[in-house]
Amino acid sequence: MAKKAYSVSGAGTIVTTLNTYINLAVYVLAAIAGISLLVSAIMIIVVLYISVSERTKEIGILRALGATKGNIRMLFLDQALLFGIFSSVAAIILAYAIQLLINNATTGTAINYSMMQITSGNAIFTIIIALIINLFAAILPANKGAKLDPIESLSQD
Repeated sequence: MAKKAYSVSGAGTIVTTLNTYINLAVYVLAAIAGISLLVSAIMIIVVLYISVSERTKEIGILRALGATKGNIRMLFLDQALLFGIFSSVAAIILAYAIQLLINNATTGTAINYSMMQITSGNAIFTIIIALIINLFAAILPANKGAKLDPIESLSQD
């Protein structure tokens, strides 16, 4: 028997191969997004630790004036909440602007399809995830700020 010099493949095979490549791209992009979320959480922790260390005298004054550890903890958790709100709203505005630019650029071409489609559900999900990440990242620095001794805080230069 002679070796076949040709092969026949149907549309199903092509679609299956295409779906495999699309799924691979989705997994790679999801991994990159996960890594960026981890890095952003670490950066939030660093920023809040710096905030605690720079505001030790302020924390000491607040504690001397009668603020409880819970008040100090809520001060830093509120700061993280504001970071989450402002950063997610800025990201959504930027994403919508990029969507508008890309969709306007591809409207007159042969594609005639919206390349980016950001829904309000995506925007709400982004805000919720940003708030959760910011609040979880703020727990350790907030606890550190709450545990500061007011006398030692006031005596530091």
